[in-house]
Amino acid sequence: MDLSGALAYIVVLIGLIMLITGIIGHCGLYTVIGINTFKKKTD
Repeated sequence: MDLSGALAYIVVLIGLIMLITGIIGHCGLYTVIGINTFKKKTD
């Protein structure tokens, strides 16, 4: 499979975004949408 041009840049950009959000454990888009992935403690 040969990716070139704009498609290659898009694939790399998506990959970097996924890598960064995986490392820091937080996605800024979740904040905008209002999704919370952390479970609340019921102590």
